Amino acid sequence: MKNFLFKLVLRLSLNSYKTPIRRKIHKAFFKFLQIILFKIKFHIKDIKVDKNYIKFLNQGFVIIDKKINFNLKIKSKLINSIRLAKSIFENEKLQYVKNNKPYLKNINFHSTVNAGKTFYELFTDDYFLNFAKNYFNDIPLLTEIKLLHSPITHDNLFTGSQLLHSDHDDNKLMKIFIYLNDVTQESGQLEIVNKYISKRIMKNSYYRWGQENRKYKSHDDLLLNLYPNNNAINLLIGNKGTIVIADTANCLHRGSRNPNKERLVLYATYSSRTSFSHPPINWIFQTKTASLISSPLMSLDPIGIYINEIAINN
Repeated sequence: MKNFLFKLVLRLSLNSYKTPIRRKIHKAFFKFLQIILFKIKFHIKDIKVDKNYIKFLNQGFVIIDKKINFNLKIKSKLINSIRLAKSIFENEKLQYVKNNKPYLKNINFHSTVNAGKTFYELFTDDYFLNFAKNYFNDIPLLTEIKLLHSPITHDNLFTGSQLLHSDHDDNKLMKIFIYLNDVTQESGQLEIVNKYISKRIMKNSYYRWGQENRKYKSHDDLLLNLYPNNNAINLLIGNKGTIVIADTANCLHRGSRNPNKERLVLYATYSSRTSFSHPPINWIFQTKTASLISSPLMSLDPIGIYINEIAINN
């Protein structure tokens, strides 16, 4: 019976992202568990923010130049992470994670000594963590760390994330992209629409996540027809070391469109603790499977050497 209930809750949770009503029910249910049953309340206050956070808050994305006056701690983490990520890519025994898209590949770094720890310590640095705490007004959850490669392609039949879309994972997301090489208009750069124009387009298109049988699909360049303005798309280009932070749930975006130069990115995602992609079903079912669903980065450090509460959804 317990196994049946587990599968039922999981199925309902993982399909709760598709419509605004389902999303509201999902959020209300898990917030009820968090606050009413478990008496867990978070409120973040008095965290100092900089002009980059204000830009991110205002438009849904920000480009942070590598020349920013970071403190020595994060500068060291950035240098070490970029150097290590580049060395992994240049390794002659480079391996990709299975089930890659042909236009965007996920490089396997799990077997590289200290890679997971090095990248984790970078993305949980106070600079990024305070960004996320302010944005979610909560203790955020780090759910992804990836090393991404957009190879050179020559295919004009764009599919999937090459088309304009909103990420379904949560109501809010904070994705961090660190450029490992110079990203130009020849690199299949990330293209993004600010959150205000995106909201207007999504409202007028009756946007639904994962829908294919509607006038406007969930991944569809025709969405731009609802805002016929040449300035709607922002091209997120920058030199090696540039950092982009974007809310890809509230900002329509696309990328990896026929690069003539390969693009290398070190990438991470922060979400809330009640997201649709990683529902906190371990709050109900205390099992290893439930924990991995709710805290996917635990697979990066299965014996718990460096993963801490920022990536563990308890």
